[in-house]
Amino acid sequence: MIHVQYDHTARQDQLLRVLDPLQVLLDAEVAAIGSGPGQRFRESHAALRRRMGRPFNLVVVGEFKRGKSTLVNALLGEEIVSSDVTPETVVVQEIHHGDSLTARAILEDGGHVTLDASALRSEDLAKLADQVPSPIHHLHITAPSAFLDGLVMTDTPGTGDLLARFDATIQAYLPQADAVIYTVSALSPLSESERSFLQLTLGPMQLSKVCFVVNMADNLPDEDAVDRVQARIDQQVKQHFPDSPTIAVSALDELMKALDEGPAVPDRSEALSARFETLRAHLAESVLLNKDGVRLAHGIRDAEVAVQGVRGDLAALAASLDTDVAELESKRDELRAGEGELAERLAAMLTELDAVADAGRERGATWLVGFVDRLMAEVLPTLDGMEHETVQKHLPFFLNDRLRTAFQAVMETQKAALIDALQTAELASAPADVSQASADAAFHPPQLTGTTQILVALGVAGRFLVIPSTLLRAVVGVADKTGGDEQRAIQYREHLTAALPELREALVQAHSEATGDLVKAARDALVAANEGERSRWLSASEDALAAHGRGATHLGRTRASVGRLIGQTDQVLPRIQGLKIG
Repeated sequence: MIHVQYDHTARQDQLLRVLDPLQVLLDAEVAAIGSGPGQRFRESHAALRRRMGRPFNLVVVGEFKRGKSTLVNALLGEEIVSSDVTPETVVVQEIHHGDSLTARAILEDGGHVTLDASALRSEDLAKLADQVPSPIHHLHITAPSAFLDGLVMTDTPGTGDLLARFDATIQAYLPQADAVIYTVSALSPLSESERSFLQLTLGPMQLSKVCFVVNMADNLPDEDAVDRVQARIDQQVKQHFPDSPTIAVSALDELMKALDEGPAVPDRSEALSARFETLRAHLAESVLLNKDGVRLAHGIRDAEVAVQGVRGDLAALAASLDTDVAELESKRDELRAGEGELAERLAAMLTELDAVADAGRERGATWLVGFVDRLMAEVLPTLDGMEHETVQKHLPFFLNDRLRTAFQAVMETQKAALIDALQTAELASAPADVSQASADAAFHPPQLTGTTQILVALGVAGRFLVIPSTLLRAVVGVADKTGGDEQRAIQYREHLTAALPELREALVQAHSEATGDLVKAARDALVAANEGERSRWLSASEDALAAHGRGATHLGRTRASVGRLIGQTDQVLPRIQGLKIG
């Protein structure tokens, strides 16, 4: 098989040069078209240059206690980042190539503190956080590891924590990622929150390189069990990432060998080493040896988005220029006031959101109440004859797990209903196409957009159930502990039964509040996503009115300028696409 090589660096330079003439033309025509389109394109152009100029960023993502930091250390061959952290002290850790091991805490206010790179444990970070004037944004670590040559490895906080405090931080890093390693545990493969993160957060990012690592394979009884878990997770992730591999490893085993501490599981040492070597080979062949190619692909995608964005600005201006002044003034005033057809469509979508949420609240409440009744009908008869100490020890954890799982299932159904309603309403609200400027174009209101942003917002708006204290009090013990075991068991059952009405009420209230959180996130995302469209058309209408006000001659020149610029974008897009490989 012939392996064709390309000079990706040269193609990256070509990509930037392809965009330069469009920027020059936009700047030259600012008197005719206004500053908005050129400024927005300049910001996108500058962001693309920064992306092309920075080191390749390999981001490690996953929930807490999935062994992300151990995996990072295993790949680097030494213990560089600390795995001894808690949700209260964990921060993003950026590991760069350097001549020696160093560490700095970068603060949110721009300051930094030099640290002892061997003292990055939980208690060290907790003490530092209390002493610095601003919160720690991230740790900047350098290490003399060959693996880091030409790249930055980013170890992120765990997703899906109870307060979703870190999900926003991770989402800020994901757009900077050139490739992602998503880490799951072989012991608890793909929880509900993990599946939500993949579908609603990672999926919309459209990253070309995502590798799924099933960590902690050493905790499974044998290699056949590892293969079964790997196959099951692979089948699930292929629904959203059909081209991404799933590789089961033991990061702990690999790290222990690198540190000369022996294998984690001696009788499976060879098999576990082979699995980790599979991961190394994939990263080397698909990612590390093709860093410039991966970055080029992302750059092409960003360039296409930037050019299509400026073309949308120009199309809006072209349509506005060909609109009667009186109508244009009316549309401008509506946009300024947040009224008119755009506002009506937005209001209709928000009303639809509320209607879906209300229906979901009713369905969810009914289902949760029925679930509690079914659960207790299953549980209460089994308490007869059981030792009271055994019931007290195990029942709270059993109920907590069953109720939490049920609650999350209801919320996932609610999320799916909201997403379906938004996508349906967005399609129904789409106006006439204004992507092509023509002589008979008319002013078309902006299109409601933003499903992707809403998916991301819903991905972090989830909420975990806290079991009501009434139930916990009921299942922990009873008032009379002096009687015999049979008497105590009867009292225990009576207290548990008496607590059920409040449990049902608390579950329904928690579901209603969680639904409210989801709806608020969706509404906020929808409004924010469409504010950009409103601003685009408001700017276009104001620029068009200014052109009309300067007379027919200036209006004609402005139309000609917009036509030339649209023609330029139509030439640039094929040239960008021509830089794609394969």
